[in-house]
Amino acid sequence: MEKEEGRASFIRQHSHCLTTITMENIDNDEFQETLKPYRNLKDAENRKDGLFVLEGAECVRLLVGQAAFAEHAWKRCEALVSDGLFKGVRLKSIIVKPATFWDSPVKLIDDIRQCARDCCKMQRMTKDSHNLKHSGESKSSGNDSYENEDTLSLPFKVFIGKKDVLTSITGFSFDRGGLACAEIPTYVEKELWLQSFIEKTLDRKLKHSQSPLRILALDGICDTANMGSILRTSKAFDIDVVVLSKNCCDPFSRRSVRVSMGYACLIPIVRVNLFDFLKIDCRRFNIQKYAAVVDDESCFLQDVKAVSEDWCCVMGNEGTGISAEVIAECDKKIKINISKDVDSLSVGIATGILLNGLKEREGGGSKMVDRLAKIKSKVK
Repeated sequence: MEKEEGRASFIRQHSHCLTTITMENIDNDEFQETLKPYRNLKDAENRKDGLFVLEGAECVRLLVGQAAFAEHAWKRCEALVSDGLFKGVRLKSIIVKPATFWDSPVKLIDDIRQCARDCCKMQRMTKDSHNLKHSGESKSSGNDSYENEDTLSLPFKVFIGKKDVLTSITGFSFDRGGLACAEIPTYVEKELWLQSFIEKTLDRKLKHSQSPLRILALDGICDTANMGSILRTSKAFDIDVVVLSKNCCDPFSRRSVRVSMGYACLIPIVRVNLFDFLKIDCRRFNIQKYAAVVDDESCFLQDVKAVSEDWCCVMGNEGTGISAEVIAECDKKIKINISKDVDSLSVGIATGILLNGLKEREGGGSKMVDRLAKIKSKVK
């Protein structure tokens, strides 16, 4: 009882951003606009107004973890439509079960507190930079909304509700730990943004002696589960940006984001004319283009001895593969050496194998050479 009273008191203290939602107050007018994106999630038309919904406690935690950075970045740069910066995903609200919010193993309250601290730090940095620029002094007044960490001021709303409440809102029996609603990142001048992103990323990597530029291009991926799997794999293998053809499915659909485990939110995704991107941008920046094609002319991945410093891997539609014009614009066709007893691999699995193989062969294939040398020495 004492624990419950303490938690209720904490929510009342931070009622500006925390709310306990119940079957009794679920239809209150003040909640309707915020809860609207969560209503009847199985309805394909539900995702609109530039918003999307994620499901699952770990997906919610992932978004909360980057919320302070995203809010700070979008506020500073939202007027720059082709700045070439990835600003993350702007979180609007979350709905979580009490156990997810308060208790281990998730204990989201810890992530919420950290987000509030991060918001404080970023606002102080912005203010100090502004003061230094205009007066030559660095001061913090302590009057801003995020300044006092004890107030738990957040750039998003938090609703805490039991399973029956989440079920009532979503329209189906909800067994996951929580939901989150966020804005889909948009790039008004997509082609210019992508060019600027590549240029800035190359400059940064060159300056700091970082890894090569890695791009994944998708031509006509139509299954949202495959899209989600590919996006999660892309993040796992440090892809810098995912480029989609015009006819790819929605990477921020409910299914895609769920399968990606939320990692669709942590990687830049931009939809452009893929042929033009390969022909103009990749040539301009001297990016090697590898097309995943299963035919007699393709080179097995294991026979690729070295990969250029910056590269782009192109994956095609689940049934028809990469379009002929896109293949023609690529520098090399590659494929995976699989057993003759197996017809093919899913595009998600094939993407993982190829991305890992290309990454291992970077810089003249030195990593692969070292590995092969060790294997040969053991054989001897």
